[in-house]
Amino acid sequence: MKILDDEMVDVEHICCLAHVHNKLQEAKRLGYKIVDFFLSGIKKLYKRERLYASDPKYYTPERIKKARNDEYTDGIINSMHVKLLDLIAKGEEEFPDKVWRALNYFYNFWDRVFAYRNDGEYSIDNMAVERAIRPLTVQRKNSLFFCSPKGLPRTPAYSILSSRPVSRSVATSATSSL
Repeated sequence: MKILDDEMVDVEHICCLAHVHNKLQEAKRLGYKIVDFFLSGIKKLYKRERLYASDPKYYTPERIKKARNDEYTDGIINSMHVKLLDLIAKGEEEFPDKVWRALNYFYNFWDRVFAYRNDGEYSIDNMAVERAIRPLTVQRKNSLFFCSPKGLPRTPAYSILSSRPVSRSVATSATSSL
């Protein structure tokens, strides 16, 4: 079996911090307060991202990248990393299933979750893209067949978005027209 990453050497894989947040929130809703530390750190990171979005003329991609890698942000991320490593070292048997799944997900995708810091144009999460393609996926699922009258117009757009590796600029222009 050939690994996809071997063929895609110029692609930077990024995971969505919102997915990590949701898994941690689920554990918290079940009463497991051990995840509060991580939720607090993620909240601070999102607050910074809102700041960058509030003044796009000042916060150029270069400034955003610099801010994402400053001492304050490094402190938040490094403290979460230390705590996560400590908890993971205790082992699966020390935690309820939901907590372990959330921690393990965060641990396994750590580098990809924080890869957004490598470029000021990367997003901290993929929520905008998910919202943009939702009408396509819902309509496709509801129409059952592409040959139905409602499914036919969406077929080409869905095929392009779901089956082709695209560059950031192509993906941005494709999703902005939805």
